[in-house]
Amino acid sequence: MGKVILKIPPFFAYVMGPEFTDWFVQDREVSKETTLRDLLTEIALINPMFRSAVFNPDEGTVSEGINIILNQKLLNIPLEIGTKLNDQDTIVFLPSLAGG
Repeated sequence: MGKVILKIPPFFAYVMGPEFTDWFVQDREVSKETTLRDLLTEIALINPMFRSAVFNPDEGTVSEGINIILNQKLLNIPLEIGTKLNDQDTIVFLPSLAGG
């Protein structure tokens, strides 16, 4: 068993619950076989807002405009959604921002 660290910035932390208004940071236990898809599915099945805004486990898809950064590397989703997670990995969920 290991653990990964989830991080979501304040302006998007509401996907983990309305009470989160600062950086959402959480340690999550993972096995050595856990993939990013497994972790996203686990979170989405217990959190309807995350499911709606970030990941649909029924389709296995990450919502358009959501970037996933693993250990400071922007992942190419959907190609890297099967990436195996390791102890002490840091995962950041970051929506794309647009505007002028």
